[in-house]
Amino acid sequence: YQVLFAEDELLVFSLKESNGNEMEYHLQCDDGIQDEDFPRFIIQPVMENCFVHGSSSAEIRHIYLRIRKTERFAIEVQNTGSFLEAEKVAAVNRKIAEGTPDNESIGLCNIRKRLNLLYGEKGDIWLESSPGEGIGVYLFLALREEQRCCLLYTSDAA
Repeated sequence: YQVLFAEDELLVFSLKESNGNEMEYHLQCDDGIQDEDFPRFIIQPVMENCFVHGSSSAEIRHIYLRIRKTERFAIEVQNTGSFLEAEKVAAVNRKIAEGTPDNESIGLCNIRKRLNLLYGEKGDIWLESSPGEGIGVYLFLALREEQRCCLLYTSDAA
């Protein structure tokens, strides 16, 4: 259900935050993923960052949410609207790993803390960026049966 919630959030953010810039979003999931329960506040903050930090007025911005299920869940949120230099990517990834956020990395650091609580070493998050591809945030989550505790978004949640 978190995937459907995330798709709704993309639509809301695109209407609210596009500032006249063109934006397209793409949801690509393995079969059955939309019926999976994902922890709350894992995907949504990353997508929100696409709008807050990843805008570009030069061209159409594409935001991709890709979710695959193998031995664990692999989630990618990619924003083609901006690019970060390698030094900045390394600094953000270091802050995420160390749990020492600044104003630009607090959301990603909070996600890392949630992943650590839920999955321990079986959860991970990092950032990549390259010219022409934009910024990608990659999350890996253990399957539900390997989860340590429960902070899930389900249709029954208030």
